[in-house]
Amino acid sequence: MSFLSSIKSFVGYITSTDQNRIEEVIDDIKLKIETTATKVVQKIIPFVQKNKDLYLSPRITFDDTFEDKFVNKSQLFDVTEISYKQLNEKKMGIGFINGVNTTLDAAKGIAGYLSELTGGYNIKGVYNATHGWHNDLKESYKGLNFTATRPVRLLHVTWNKFFTEADNDATFLQICHSQGVIHTRNALISFDPEKRKRIFVIGIGPAGYIFPENCRRVLHYRAPLRSDPIPYLDGLGEKIAKDTIYTLKPHKKSDKFDHQITSSTYQPVLISNLKTYLDSGGKEL
Repeated sequence: MSFLSSIKSFVGYITSTDQNRIEEVIDDIKLKIETTATKVVQKIIPFVQKNKDLYLSPRITFDDTFEDKFVNKSQLFDVTEISYKQLNEKKMGIGFINGVNTTLDAAKGIAGYLSELTGGYNIKGVYNATHGWHNDLKESYKGLNFTATRPVRLLHVTWNKFFTEADNDATFLQICHSQGVIHTRNALISFDPEKRKRIFVIGIGPAGYIFPENCRRVLHYRAPLRSDPIPYLDGLGEKIAKDTIYTLKPHKKSDKFDHQITSSTYQPVLISNLKTYLDSGGKEL
Protein backbone atom coordinates (compact mmCIF):
# COMPACT_ATOMS: atom_id res chain seq x y z
CA MET A 1 0.00 0.00 0.00
CA SER A 2 1.35 3.45 -0.92
CA PHE A 3 1.92 6.25 1.59
CA LEU A 4 -1.06 8.21 0.26
CA SER A 5 -3.27 5.10 0.31
CA SER A 6 -2.30 4.50 3.93
CA ILE A 7 -3.33 8.03 4.83
CA LYS A 8 -6.65 7.60 3.01
CA SER A 9 -7.31 4.35 4.92
CA PHE A 10 -6.68 6.13 8.20
CA VAL A 11 -9.00 8.94 7.13
CA GLY A 12 -11.96 6.56 7.36
CA TYR A 13 -11.60 6.40 11.15
CA ILE A 14 -11.89 10.15 11.83
CA THR A 15 -14.55 12.79 11.53
CA SER A 16 -15.81 14.04 8.16
CA THR A 17 -14.52 17.57 8.91
CA ASP A 18 -11.02 16.31 9.61
CA GLN A 19 -11.31 13.94 6.67
CA ASN A 20 -11.96 16.85 4.30
CA ARG A 21 -8.98 18.69 5.76
CA ILE A 22 -6.68 15.69 5.30
CA GLU A 23 -7.87 15.30 1.70
CA GLU A 24 -6.89 18.94 1.15
CA VAL A 25 -3.45 18.25 2.62
CA ILE A 26 -3.02 15.21 0.33
CA ASP A 27 -3.96 17.32 -2.70
CA ASP A 28 -1.46 19.96 -1.56
CA ILE A 29 1.27 17.31 -1.28
CA LYS A 30 0.49 16.08 -4.80
CA LEU A 31 0.66 19.65 -6.13
CA LYS A 32 4.02 20.25 -4.46
CA ILE A 33 5.40 16.99 -5.90
CA GLU A 34 4.26 17.96 -9.39
CA THR A 35 5.56 21.54 -9.01
CA THR A 36 8.97 20.25 -7.91
CA ALA A 37 9.07 17.76 -10.78
CA THR A 38 8.16 20.53 -13.22
CA LYS A 39 11.06 22.68 -12.01
CA VAL A 40 13.48 19.76 -12.38
CA VAL A 41 12.25 18.97 -15.90
CA GLN A 42 12.48 22.62 -16.93
CA LYS A 43 16.12 22.69 -15.85
CA ILE A 44 16.92 19.50 -17.79
CA ILE A 45 15.25 20.50 -21.08
CA PRO A 46 17.94 23.00 -22.23
CA PHE A 47 20.56 20.25 -21.94
CA VAL A 48 18.39 17.74 -23.81
CA GLN A 49 17.37 19.96 -26.72
CA LYS A 50 20.41 21.59 -28.28
CA ASN A 51 19.31 21.93 -31.92
CA LYS A 52 16.21 24.06 -31.38
CA ASP A 53 16.26 25.44 -34.93
CA LEU A 54 15.68 21.93 -36.28
CA TYR A 55 12.23 21.90 -34.72
CA LEU A 56 11.28 24.66 -37.14
CA SER A 57 12.80 22.98 -40.19
CA PRO A 58 13.58 19.35 -39.23
CA ARG A 59 16.16 17.33 -41.12
CA ILE A 60 17.72 14.03 -40.13
CA THR A 61 21.37 13.02 -40.13
CA PHE A 62 22.33 9.37 -39.72
CA ASP A 63 24.89 7.83 -37.43
CA ASP A 64 25.03 4.35 -38.95
CA THR A 65 28.08 3.36 -36.88
CA PHE A 66 26.55 3.92 -33.43
CA GLU A 67 25.82 0.23 -32.83
CA ASP A 68 29.09 -1.06 -34.30
CA LYS A 69 30.88 -1.17 -30.96
CA PHE A 70 28.09 -3.06 -29.20
CA VAL A 71 27.36 -6.80 -29.21
CA ASN A 72 23.59 -6.37 -28.95
CA LYS A 73 22.10 -5.32 -32.30
CA SER A 74 18.75 -3.85 -33.29
CA GLN A 75 16.78 -6.21 -35.51
CA LEU A 76 13.42 -7.08 -37.01
CA PHE A 77 11.08 -9.65 -35.47
CA ASP A 78 7.43 -10.66 -35.40
CA VAL A 79 5.13 -12.79 -33.28
CA THR A 80 3.80 -15.19 -35.89
CA GLU A 81 4.57 -18.09 -33.56
CA ILE A 82 1.89 -16.91 -31.10
CA SER A 83 -0.49 -14.91 -33.31
CA TYR A 84 -3.54 -16.91 -34.35
CA LYS A 85 -5.47 -14.62 -36.68
CA GLN A 86 -4.51 -13.46 -40.17
CA LEU A 87 -4.60 -9.73 -40.80
CA ASN A 88 -5.42 -8.58 -44.32
CA GLU A 89 -1.97 -7.15 -45.02
CA LYS A 90 -3.07 -5.87 -48.39
CA LYS A 91 -4.98 -3.27 -46.41
CA MET A 92 -3.50 -3.05 -42.91
CA GLY A 93 -0.32 -3.59 -40.92
CA ILE A 94 0.60 -3.11 -37.26
CA GLY A 95 4.12 -2.50 -35.96
CA PHE A 96 5.86 -1.91 -32.64
CA ILE A 97 9.18 -0.45 -31.49
CA ASN A 98 10.33 -0.52 -27.87
CA GLY A 99 12.07 1.96 -25.59
CA VAL A 100 15.36 1.90 -23.67
CA ASN A 101 16.78 -0.86 -21.48
CA THR A 102 14.71 -3.58 -23.13
CA THR A 103 15.95 -7.06 -24.02
CA LEU A 104 14.88 -8.78 -27.22
CA ASP A 105 12.79 -11.26 -25.24
CA ALA A 106 11.09 -8.41 -23.40
CA ALA A 107 10.36 -6.60 -26.68
CA LYS A 108 8.84 -9.79 -28.08
CA GLY A 109 6.80 -10.13 -24.91
CA ILE A 110 5.38 -6.63 -25.35
CA ALA A 111 4.59 -7.35 -29.00
CA GLY A 112 2.82 -10.51 -27.87
CA TYR A 113 0.82 -8.46 -25.38
CA LEU A 114 -0.18 -6.05 -28.17
CA SER A 115 -1.12 -9.01 -30.35
CA GLU A 116 -3.47 -10.21 -27.63
CA LEU A 117 -5.05 -6.75 -27.46
CA THR A 118 -5.77 -6.94 -31.20
CA GLY A 119 -7.44 -10.31 -30.78
CA GLY A 120 -4.48 -12.32 -32.02
CA TYR A 121 -3.04 -10.56 -35.08
CA ASN A 122 0.67 -10.50 -35.89
CA ILE A 123 2.81 -7.51 -34.88
CA LYS A 124 5.79 -6.45 -37.00
CA GLY A 125 8.48 -5.59 -34.48
CA VAL A 126 11.57 -3.43 -34.62
CA TYR A 127 13.81 -4.32 -31.72
CA ASN A 128 15.51 -1.15 -30.50
CA ALA A 129 18.54 -2.81 -28.91
CA THR A 130 19.66 -1.81 -25.44
CA HIS A 131 23.35 -1.05 -24.87
CA GLY A 132 23.07 -0.27 -21.15
CA TRP A 133 21.49 2.74 -19.50
CA HIS A 134 24.31 5.18 -20.24
CA ASN A 135 24.50 4.40 -23.95
CA ASP A 136 20.71 4.17 -24.33
CA LEU A 137 20.38 7.67 -22.88
CA LYS A 138 23.18 8.88 -25.14
CA GLU A 139 21.32 7.47 -28.14
CA SER A 140 18.10 9.12 -26.95
CA TYR A 141 19.91 12.46 -26.71
CA LYS A 142 21.22 12.06 -30.25
CA GLY A 143 17.75 11.13 -31.45
CA LEU A 144 16.04 14.09 -29.81
CA ASN A 145 18.52 16.28 -31.63
CA PHE A 146 17.63 14.67 -34.98
CA THR A 147 20.50 12.21 -35.36
CA ALA A 148 19.12 8.80 -36.33
CA THR A 149 20.59 5.37 -35.57
CA ARG A 150 19.96 1.82 -36.79
CA PRO A 151 16.39 1.43 -35.44
CA VAL A 152 15.28 4.24 -37.77
CA ARG A 153 16.70 2.34 -40.75
CA LEU A 154 14.79 -0.75 -39.61
CA LEU A 155 11.54 1.19 -39.37
CA HIS A 156 12.11 2.25 -42.98
CA VAL A 157 12.71 -1.37 -43.99
CA THR A 158 9.47 -2.44 -42.29
CA TRP A 159 7.37 0.30 -43.83
CA ASN A 160 8.85 -0.02 -47.31
CA LYS A 161 8.28 -3.78 -47.36
CA PHE A 162 4.69 -3.33 -46.22
CA PHE A 163 3.82 -0.61 -48.74
CA THR A 164 5.54 -2.49 -51.59
CA GLU A 165 3.38 -5.57 -50.98
CA ALA A 166 0.13 -3.85 -49.94
CA ASP A 167 -2.58 -2.12 -51.95
CA ASN A 168 -2.18 1.55 -52.85
CA ASP A 169 -4.72 2.60 -50.22
CA ALA A 170 -3.31 0.45 -47.41
CA THR A 171 -2.33 2.00 -44.08
CA PHE A 172 0.13 1.02 -41.36
CA LEU A 173 -0.29 1.51 -37.61
CA GLN A 174 3.00 2.08 -35.78
CA ILE A 175 2.91 1.67 -32.01
CA CYS A 176 5.94 3.07 -30.21
CA HIS A 177 7.05 3.41 -26.62
CA SER A 178 9.34 5.91 -24.90
CA GLN A 179 12.60 6.19 -26.89
CA GLY A 180 10.83 4.28 -29.65
CA VAL A 181 8.71 7.40 -30.23
CA ILE A 182 11.90 9.40 -30.90
CA HIS A 183 13.01 6.80 -33.45
CA THR A 184 9.57 6.85 -35.05
CA ARG A 185 9.59 10.65 -35.26
CA ASN A 186 12.96 10.61 -37.01
CA ALA A 187 11.92 7.75 -39.30
CA LEU A 188 8.81 9.66 -40.41
CA ILE A 189 10.73 12.88 -41.05
CA SER A 190 13.20 11.01 -43.29
CA PHE A 191 10.60 8.78 -45.00
CA ASP A 192 8.83 9.19 -48.33
CA PRO A 193 6.36 12.10 -47.87
CA GLU A 194 3.54 10.33 -49.71
CA LYS A 195 3.93 7.00 -47.93
CA ARG A 196 4.16 8.52 -44.47
CA LYS A 197 0.69 10.00 -44.97
CA ARG A 198 -0.54 6.41 -44.80
CA ILE A 199 1.01 5.77 -41.37
CA PHE A 200 -0.97 6.06 -38.13
CA VAL A 201 0.99 6.34 -34.87
CA ILE A 202 0.24 5.59 -31.23
CA GLY A 203 2.97 6.91 -28.92
CA ILE A 204 2.96 5.63 -25.33
CA GLY A 205 4.99 7.39 -22.62
CA PRO A 206 6.75 9.39 -25.36
CA ALA A 207 10.34 10.50 -24.79
CA GLY A 208 9.79 12.72 -27.86
CA TYR A 209 6.80 13.78 -29.91
CA ILE A 210 5.73 12.98 -33.46
CA PHE A 211 5.12 16.02 -35.68
CA PRO A 212 1.45 15.63 -36.74
CA GLU A 213 2.08 16.79 -40.31
CA ASN A 214 4.46 13.86 -40.88
CA CYS A 215 1.86 11.07 -40.62
CA ARG A 216 -1.80 10.22 -41.21
CA ARG A 217 -2.67 10.73 -37.55
CA VAL A 218 -0.82 10.47 -34.24
CA LEU A 219 -2.09 9.99 -30.69
CA HIS A 220 0.30 10.51 -27.77
CA TYR A 221 -0.61 9.10 -24.35
CA ARG A 222 1.22 9.88 -21.13
CA ALA A 223 0.81 9.74 -17.37
CA PRO A 224 0.88 12.91 -15.21
CA LEU A 225 4.26 14.47 -14.52
CA ARG A 226 4.33 13.21 -10.93
CA SER A 227 3.92 9.63 -12.19
CA ASP A 228 6.26 9.77 -15.19
CA PRO A 229 8.54 12.75 -16.02
CA ILE A 230 9.91 11.24 -19.24
CA PRO A 231 7.13 12.54 -21.56
CA TYR A 232 7.81 16.08 -20.33
CA LEU A 233 11.45 16.35 -21.47
CA ASP A 234 10.72 17.16 -25.13
CA GLY A 235 9.28 20.59 -24.42
CA LEU A 236 9.53 21.89 -27.98
CA GLY A 237 8.01 18.76 -29.47
CA GLU A 238 5.24 18.93 -26.87
CA LYS A 239 4.27 22.39 -28.11
CA ILE A 240 4.17 21.25 -31.74
CA ALA A 241 2.11 18.13 -30.93
CA LYS A 242 -0.04 19.67 -28.19
CA ASP A 243 -3.36 18.82 -29.89
CA THR A 244 -2.43 15.13 -30.07
CA ILE A 245 -1.41 14.63 -26.42
CA TYR A 246 -3.66 12.98 -23.84
CA THR A 247 -2.65 12.86 -20.17
CA LEU A 248 -4.30 9.86 -18.52
CA LYS A 249 -5.24 9.31 -14.91
CA PRO A 250 -3.00 6.54 -13.53
CA HIS A 251 -4.77 3.26 -12.92
CA LYS A 252 -5.00 2.25 -9.27
CA LYS A 253 -2.96 -0.87 -10.05
CA SER A 254 -0.21 0.97 -11.93
CA ASP A 255 3.33 1.37 -10.59
CA LYS A 256 4.37 4.61 -8.90
CA PHE A 257 6.65 5.17 -11.89
CA ASP A 258 3.93 4.69 -14.48
CA HIS A 259 5.96 4.40 -17.69
CA GLN A 260 5.55 0.83 -18.94
CA ILE A 261 3.51 0.33 -22.10
CA THR A 262 1.90 -2.70 -20.45
CA SER A 263 0.61 -0.53 -17.57
CA SER A 264 -3.09 -0.78 -16.79
CA THR A 265 -3.19 2.98 -17.35
CA TYR A 266 -2.61 2.53 -21.09
CA GLN A 267 -4.50 -0.70 -21.74
CA PRO A 268 -7.97 0.83 -22.30
CA VAL A 269 -6.80 3.37 -24.89
CA LEU A 270 -4.71 0.76 -26.69
CA ILE A 271 -7.68 -1.60 -26.89
CA SER A 272 -9.97 1.21 -28.08
CA ASN A 273 -7.59 2.55 -30.74
CA LEU A 274 -6.68 -0.89 -32.03
CA LYS A 275 -10.36 -1.80 -32.31
CA THR A 276 -11.08 1.40 -34.23
CA TYR A 277 -8.21 0.76 -36.62
CA LEU A 278 -9.18 -2.86 -37.26
CA ASP A 279 -12.95 -2.30 -37.44
CA SER A 280 -12.49 0.56 -39.94
CA GLY A 281 -10.29 -1.56 -42.18
CA GLY A 282 -7.34 0.70 -41.49
CA LYS A 283 -9.13 3.93 -42.34
CA GLU A 284 -9.39 5.43 -38.85
CA LEU A 285 -7.61 5.52 -35.52
